[in-house]
Amino acid sequence: MHIKSIPCFCVLLLTCTTSFLIPRMNLQKFVDFKDEYKKSYPSPQVELESFQFFKQNYNTIQSKNDKKASYKLGLNQFADQSMENLQKKLLCNDFSKTNRPISSFALASQDFAYKNCTKRLDWYSSGFVRPVKNQGSCGSCWAFSTVGALESMVHINKGEKVDLSEQELVSCSTKNHGCNGGWMHTAMDYVQDNNGLYIQKDYPYTGKKEACNLIIPKEQRITSAGDFDYVWIRPNSVSSLKKGLFINPVCVAVKADFDFVFYQDGIFDAPLEENPGINHAVLLTALDEDKKTWTIKNSWGTAWGKDGFMDLKIRNGTGVAGINSYCILPIYNPK
Repeated sequence: MHIKSIPCFCVLLLTCTTSFLIPRMNLQKFVDFKDEYKKSYPSPQVELESFQFFKQNYNTIQSKNDKKASYKLGLNQFADQSMENLQKKLLCNDFSKTNRPISSFALASQDFAYKNCTKRLDWYSSGFVRPVKNQGSCGSCWAFSTVGALESMVHINKGEKVDLSEQELVSCSTKNHGCNGGWMHTAMDYVQDNNGLYIQKDYPYTGKKEACNLIIPKEQRITSAGDFDYVWIRPNSVSSLKKGLFINPVCVAVKADFDFVFYQDGIFDAPLEENPGINHAVLLTALDEDKKTWTIKNSWGTAWGKDGFMDLKIRNGTGVAGINSYCILPIYNPK
């Protein structure tokens, strides 16, 4: 068994100390995991702790998969971390506690007109959603969700394919908290107030909050990205969310629990807790009426899920993972 990348004393502990007795395949799985995701650790102690998290996550994944649910879990880049650590580094605030303006509720009560209404709509397969990105170890999911919706809006209405700057939102949107979380509606307020966004090439993503740098000439801003109004889609209304999706991909928030983090394939249909603590922002990109599924685009890279995407069962109420609770739709409105 190839274990040269494991420090010698760690191998001794893992094989000889009763508290670390585990199936040998787990150790090899860890070696393979490190190779696949180019993992390195600052010290043998950190590597050993990471192995312990990996072992726990691996065994939990195997146990859950044995139940043969409608979806399958699998190892990914997060397998060497605890859920507590992921919560601190990767996930956002509790979207379920967001105060929604009354005026937005009034707009959300209107019925949106279906566009090209069919039983199946997939903005990504149609070419109107940009490729999956990776937020890294930064709780900036709110920025990626916002940017994803605005990129699609510009393409759908202006015919322009653009990769907008999440970093501008992370560094410059003062109503949000950079890598410590934020909200899509306040991010959209920033874009409206600042007449669009820069493209990613001009203001590249660093995965950390830095001083706001707006020295780039203003004429390089994508001003059409700021030509919109946004509405709150009526919460817990599947019909309203469907109608909104036919206008543009929708910013939504979900509960990213263990099953969500290690989702690999299938139709996600995990039961939602009574107090969901919705903590992660994604982009709703598709629906399939025959399969009764939504599809979301995540910002954890293509190694997560189905090349960065997830299919979820369409359910009434708060929905699977709470997806029906916090939904924001930008509607193109040239100034």
